[in-house]
Amino acid sequence: MSISINQQVFNSPGFSTDLCLSITELDFIRQAIHSQWLTRISDVYPHLAPQFADHGLPNYHQFADSVDHNLLWPKKWRLFSKEIVNTIAEFETIEKLKNEFGSCSISEIVYDNVVQAGEKEVYWRLVRPNVASDVGPLHADQWFHNLVDSGYGMFSPNTKTVKVWIAIYTEPGLNGLMVVPESHSKDWQHTTVMIGGAMKPCLVDAVEPTLVATEPGRLIIFNDKLLHGGAINSGNLTRVSVEITLVLQ
Repeated sequence: MSISINQQVFNSPGFSTDLCLSITELDFIRQAIHSQWLTRISDVYPHLAPQFADHGLPNYHQFADSVDHNLLWPKKWRLFSKEIVNTIAEFETIEKLKNEFGSCSISEIVYDNVVQAGEKEVYWRLVRPNVASDVGPLHADQWFHNLVDSGYGMFSPNTKTVKVWIAIYTEPGLNGLMVVPESHSKDWQHTTVMIGGAMKPCLVDAVEPTLVATEPGRLIIFNDKLLHGGAINSGNLTRVSVEITLVLQ
């Protein structure tokens, strides 16, 4: 008997890779990211936009030294518009998740540990090859949630959330998301550090994470207590992923 996604996430091993976007869904997200990515570059570096457009998003890293990467890509410039989020929310793949977890909604935007009420959060990440600063430390999402609004927390203590990480441009085994299986069942020592101008949680305990091999379109659906973090990109292309937090009702 197959184990349901719900059981995998809340029992063992704490995450599931059973779902994959359809080709149509993956193409929609790729086009949405490409448009947003190129618009941002065009606004800040209009003279460089044709070069980036010609080589495409997966080759962004080849010319990234000619721009200020940190200036270009704070979180607010990687958030999808309301229209894009609404379309993603209607994906058949998202409907499958709703069937697994019951009534749920996309969480609100959090920026600098402050909730932007009424705005739903779906955003993307760029990870250049061999750039360690493009990924953060191992953590559990619940730690982030507890930091929000000056430590009052983003959700009530009884609220359950599930993170959905989606591979958009990846090279399986060379880049993607690292997880620590079964780690959601244990309490871990962590602290907070200043990263990119904001306080972020960071694991203190020593663990050995596992890189999950994810082809483009593959979802990693995981418990908000699961230890995870981005892997340093050992591939030849810029890794792109999308993140969604589902709030279970």
